[in-house]
Amino acid sequence: MPNRIISEACRRSESLDLLSDAAERFFWRLVTVADDHGLFDADPRYLASATFQLRRRLKAERVVAWLEEMRRPDVDCVALYACNGHTYGAF
Repeated sequence: MPNRIISEACRRSESLDLLSDAAERFFWRLVTVADDHGLFDADPRYLASATFQLRRRLKAERVVAWLEEMRRPDVDCVALYACNGHTYGAF
């Protein structure tokens, strides 16, 4: 997995500021899961284990709630789409 460079402009992001603290933390961990095109497997079970590898108690339902928070029209950080019966995400 390639390293990511994050601009200091993220500290002034109005859309990220609308997220709860937990959803924003999830957002930054999700950045490390996405490929070079900003695409990722959006199965909540996979994302729970991939983003918080040591938190075995994290439920997929919490990941779903964070994704929904990021998909809100006023935030619009992530898009979800289906292909061949599987859900994927994109930044």
